[in-house]
Amino acid sequence: MRSRLGYIAQLGIELKSATTQVISILFTLAGELSSIRAALSQLERPLNGEHEHFLLEDPTGRLFPVYLRTVTSWEGFEFLLADRLKGKKGARRILRKRYVLKERATHRKVDRSKDWDAAFLPYQRVDMSLLCREHLPAPSETAWLSSCPRCFTVNSSYSSGGESQCQNCNMHYQRVLELDEEDKNESAIAVSGEELGNKSDSTTGSNSPDLDDSDEEDVNGLVRVVLVNLKTFTPRMRISRGSEKKFKNIE
Repeated sequence: MRSRLGYIAQLGIELKSATTQVISILFTLAGELSSIRAALSQLERPLNGEHEHFLLEDPTGRLFPVYLRTVTSWEGFEFLLADRLKGKKGARRILRKRYVLKERATHRKVDRSKDWDAAFLPYQRVDMSLLCREHLPAPSETAWLSSCPRCFTVNSSYSSGGESQCQNCNMHYQRVLELDEEDKNESAIAVSGEELGNKSDSTTGSNSPDLDDSDEEDVNGLVRVVLVNLKTFTPRMRISRGSEKKFKNIE
């Protein structure tokens, strides 16, 4: 009887010790989480009165400043994006870098290969477009080229290869053709009516690079998108004027 009581007493002591350790770990984790929250708030606020920043409009139309004093690298920028867009439309694609950044004033694409310090200037406006998958239509459906991907309104001022804005719902969109080759991530050409006419030369890419997100084709709730179609490049494929120089060595 006494041995049982001793065993129970010893078990109680060990349980108390284990509980104390768990509580200590929880307090430590709480402190670490507080530090992370403080770090995140630092990313969105300037330090010591420093206000140099650029304005970023995300694919859903939300505008927020990115302070160049506190965000000092592409990694820090991506960490900020992941925090701000967590659980929102297109968050997984943004984590996979399936987006395009353009300076609003010049419409020039921001080159991610540049050093962070050279990529952005203070007080400039930068637009982020989300890459979305779109099925290549039949060659006869030429109206598809200029139609809005959200409301399907045909844009009378559509320019092949350039960004267009829907006159009905104000969505900004651009259609590109991504080559189904090893270097397709570095090569994209604008879809033109001529290319759609060569059905025999075009196939929908079966080796699509990780395009399995459930919302990959969903443009609802977005204001800026780049619509991507996969197509195998062949020497016979005609290229839109703006891309002739870029692909002249491929043939």
